[in-house]
Amino acid sequence: MSGLTMLGQVLHEEHFRILVCICDLQNRVVGQAGERTFNPDDDREHEEMHGLIGSLDRVLAHHAFEENVIFPLIRGDGDPDVADLLEEEHVEIEPTTQRLRAVTVNILQHGPSNGRWSEFRTLAQKLFSQMLGHLEKEEAIILQRLDRLLDAATDHRLASQHLSSRLVPAVASSSGMPR
Repeated sequence: MSGLTMLGQVLHEEHFRILVCICDLQNRVVGQAGERTFNPDDDREHEEMHGLIGSLDRVLAHHAFEENVIFPLIRGDGDPDVADLLEEEHVEIEPTTQRLRAVTVNILQHGPSNGRWSEFRTLAQKLFSQMLGHLEKEEAIILQRLDRLLDAATDHRLASQHLSSRLVPAVASSSGMPR
């Protein structure tokens, strides 16, 4: 997307990565693919589940950044209703994200039995439906007004700060997971 601020480009990239993740996840849990449970002996499936955990951690970090930095800017610009709407959607999405993460860890540690795979599929589909419309709103509402909300120096500072801070959760979430 041309015409975006530096921070807008960073957030747009994150939105795109989240979209790819939830679409891949949706493809894995519907139809015949969804009927095939996680195979604990398949290294590729282990990598995908570990990747999902990292992606879910990045969704939560992305939301925290928006709530702590972007939404106050929108409120300060005289549009508290928009910030409140987006924040309310985060309040709905985050428990699904956290529960899906916990179930994914549980499946990696103990396998897909005892209803875990069914819960995983249900949560994945719920997250997909929650996130799809939310990302569309953020693209239309947030990214299109950042040039009005931020001067060039603040835009650059926030983009750099956010880029550097998002490296830490990705490293932390991918390490220490038992196989």
